[in-house]
Amino acid sequence: MKRAQAKGFKGDIDYICADIANTRFDDETFDAVVCYSSFPHFQDKPGALKEINRVLKKGGGLFICHTSSRYQINEIHRQIPAVQSDIIPDEDEMRQLLSAAGFVELSIHDNEDNYLSSARKLQD
Repeated sequence: MKRAQAKGFKGDIDYICADIANTRFDDETFDAVVCYSSFPHFQDKPGALKEINRVLKKGGGLFICHTSSRYQINEIHRQIPAVQSDIIPDEDEMRQLLSAAGFVELSIHDNEDNYLSSARKLQD
């Protein structure tokens, strides 16, 4: 958090460290949610995505990103007993999770350098 804040990005940006399953934020609070190198560790991925959808404003964006591929992240995790089950789902499962949580405009890019899954909350 401190490193991100130290970069001095311009704009209306808040850095929040919270448990996504217990945010206590009002509905439609955020324009965007970024899950940077954290999504595999969400123990209740469907619940987390529903909560993210709830706190996003209509049309708001969700970005799940990593600086390595899905395969690389999952291989690293499988070698560490404490996180061996914390993996990034395959593309089909990720699309199903996002759709079931109410997201649209799903996009998944996975290459050897990075992973990015993005989606939007329905505008109505």
